[in-house]
Amino acid sequence: MDQVVNLKHKTILLTTYSSGLRISETLNLRISDIDSKNMLLRVNHGKGSKDRLTVLSHENLKMLRLYWNRYRPTDLLFPGLVEGKPIAARNVQHVFQVAKDKVGITKPATVHTLRLWPGYC
Repeated sequence: MDQVVNLKHKTILLTTYSSGLRISETLNLRISDIDSKNMLLRVNHGKGSKDRLTVLSHENLKMLRLYWNRYRPTDLLFPGLVEGKPIAARNVQHVFQVAKDKVGITKPATVHTLRLWPGYC
């Protein structure tokens, strides 16, 4: 994770990894989906349009707070350039591939790999 310098990108990857989310689920998170009291994230309209709760680690919460203090998002946690739309998934996939190349990982992997095999990298 040290290979990713941008706080927004680092927060997106950590949230995806530590909460076991699909990239679309991470990118569509809203500030109101964070339940820091119970250490949970609410996923709305996940795969199959199902809602669910997932874990929020203390490390992820710390990074989300740093991210919020710097960027001050108002609704979507990770807004993109178009108002009301999240950052593009392709951008995050590119950041992941660059970080993977920087550390010399040669195994095929995508952002979704973070969800499937924790500790894969």
